[in-house]
This record gives sequence, structure tokens and C-alpha cells, in this order.
Amino acid sequence: MSCSRKPKKALAISIFLILFSTTAACTMFDTSFPFAQSHFTYPNSNVKPLGHATGEASTTSLMPDFNDPNLESEAISNALSSRGGDVLINYNERQLVTMVPLLVFTIYTTTVQVEGTAAKMTVGEQNLH
Repeated sequence: MSCSRKPKKALAISIFLILFSTTAACTMFDTSFPFAQSHFTYPNSNVKPLGHATGEASTTSLMPDFNDPNLESEAISNALSSRGGDVLINYNERQLVTMVPLLVFTIYTTTVQVEGTAAKMTVGEQNLH
């Protein structure tokens, strides 16, 4: 009777370890950068703030994507589309890389979050004296 319990106990422990290893994750890279603006504003343009905007973009792969310009652009685009703006001013960009170690390989999730003021830019209508 004790012989039949040992394989069941070993199987239960193995399943627990596999499930635990697949749910364990840690943030291995977290940084924040301040920026003045996301796009070029023309010298003869009116820039009108529309309000606070936030955006996020993420990707999952077998290698971490540090400073991926496509993720940054997608996060900024998501923030601007939420307010209908053309440029994001005085914004902060946060990059998070989370690692999920599995038994054979590791999965990385890279997330870019932006937060700032969305603004509308009208080119060539400013009165110059």
C-alpha cells in the first residue's frame, strides 16, 4: 500500500512544481524617461492641449525587446488616439520587462507605457509680428 502512494505523491509534487514555475514571474527591467514631446512641432504652429492621455503597448517573445521603437510608437499612438491629439507633450515613458522562467525556456514580456498631455497642432496659423 505504501508503494502505490509514493508514485502518486511524486506525481503531485511534480505537477505542483511545474504549475508553480509557470506562474512565477519577475520584473527584471523597469525604467522611466521624461520627454518634452513625441513629435516635431513646426515653428509657425498653434499647439493646444487637449488633456491627460495614457497609452500602452506590449510584446511577448523569447528575447527581451529593450528600447523597441515600434513599441514606443504604438504606445504614443494609443495615447494620442484616446484624445484625438497630434503630439504628446511633457510625457513620461516607462519600460517594463517581465521574465517568466519555464522549464525549457524563458518568456519575456516587454511593456511600454506613456503618460502625458495630448495636444492638437495646427500648422501655419500663428500670427507672427
